[in-house]
Amino acid sequence: MAWANYFGKEYSEEFDEQKLTSQGFLVEKIGDGYLVVMTENIFDIEKDFVKFSEARNLAKKQFKDGIFLIK
Repeated sequence: MAWANYFGKEYSEEFDEQKLTSQGFLVEKIGDGYLVVMTENIFDIEKDFVKFSEARNLAKKQFKDGIFLIK
């Protein structure tokens, strides 16, 4: 997952929007899909990649198995 990710209609049932939001991720419905943002600031990747990576791993756990090629 990148810092910001758009999941179209075909992926809208592959994750729990409320759970992601409750864990601090920004989830915004756009059209038939959702934009999922890992942190408030894109520069968090550069400032603390380990923290960003941990957040990304937490987000990935909220999706159904098999969505991502890299676990």
